[in-house]
Amino acid sequence: MRQNPLLCASCFLALIPHISWGQNEDPFGQPPRSNGQPAMQDPFGGGGGRSDDPFGGGGGRSDDPFGGPAAHSDRSSRDPFAPVIPAASTPVDLTTRRISTTSRAEKMLLEKLGDKTSMTFIETPLVEAVQEISQQHGIQMFVDQRSFEEIGLTDDTPVTLDVANVSLRSCLNLLLRDLDSTYVVRDEVLLITTIEAAEQMLALRTYAFPKALSSKADQVVAIMLKTVKPNDWDELGGYCSAGAVENVLVVSATEEVHEAVIEFLVKLEAAFNARQ
Repeated sequence: MRQNPLLCASCFLALIPHISWGQNEDPFGQPPRSNGQPAMQDPFGGGGGRSDDPFGGGGGRSDDPFGGPAAHSDRSSRDPFAPVIPAASTPVDLTTRRISTTSRAEKMLLEKLGDKTSMTFIETPLVEAVQEISQQHGIQMFVDQRSFEEIGLTDDTPVTLDVANVSLRSCLNLLLRDLDSTYVVRDEVLLITTIEAAEQMLALRTYAFPKALSSKADQVVAIMLKTVKPNDWDELGGYCSAGAVENVLVVSATEEVHEAVIEFLVKLEAAFNARQ
């Protein structure tokens, strides 16, 4: 017997309200959250609370091994792969070991002696050469005319010199060498005088050497007297003297000898540090 399709469809629609479906049979639906059941953790999500996404930047502490340190991280946290760079050591300049026993003006003059200079003098009167050096370096310089007269010279004695990029100290030594003259820091000026007169104008200065050598201060002095201008010390009839108290060296000498003492101390400390 052939059934009428229209009649069958009508009957089916009439029965729909009475059919009981299971709760949320959608296979793609999200099941309801029961009490005590933890929320689903989306591995790609950035939700609140602690994030387990190793690449995420969620709130709280991040487990990203490549991420930057947390804001509350202390300064002791360091990159284990960072190169270890030792702190740069500061070179020791032993000219700073001189303990201040001079006035500010004299200290400035001593520092100026280390300035670089270039000078050319051809049969130039000494007084004019001194004036040019004085103006170029901004220091007060005078010629000790009385001492020059005692050896038969005047401040008009011609001098010849041609140097470039040398220290002012070296320039003066070369300029005055042929005149049997030198310079001293005296009364806050640079005085050009004879070697004989300079021996009567000794400067008393103090210097520090390595404290670890305090117990050997006598040996330091003895070695210095034998190696630094040995003929100028009073032990051999000279005019300079030296002694030490702990690691402080006390020297009474001319500028030339003081410069040699500084050079000795520089080399002494360099050798001492090399042993450490």
